[in-house]
Amino acid sequence: MRIRQIALPVDVEANIPETANVRVIDTLVNTLTSQIKVSGKKRRGACQTTLLKIILYGYMEQTTSLRRIEKACRRDIHFQWLLQNEPPPSKSTLGWFIQENQEYIDEVFNKIVQYLAEEQE
Repeated sequence: MRIRQIALPVDVEANIPETANVRVIDTLVNTLTSQIKVSGKKRRGACQTTLLKIILYGYMEQTTSLRRIEKACRRDIHFQWLLQNEPPPSKSTLGWFIQENQEYIDEVFNKIVQYLAEEQE
């Protein structure tokens, strides 16, 4: 007979170091999105700022496939920290967001690279 243990929610906050790349992306995107406004319509269940963070963090970690980013949102603790209890986006939602906001994503990405270069990171 197989015994199943009850899984309790894990506090991902405690498992993410203060200097982790995911926290840097989170802080920078929060700062930059107050300066730049996202375009396009909001999709059901998907916060656009969170989608931007997920995409940028995925690219930062060399995860460029939308399928792999979708999978990482379900399995990787860093992506789950970015989601903050939101449901993981599908690859089609990520693709839609990139297609609708390509200029916005490029602008935020360039500002992040510029900031990191100035800080010599």
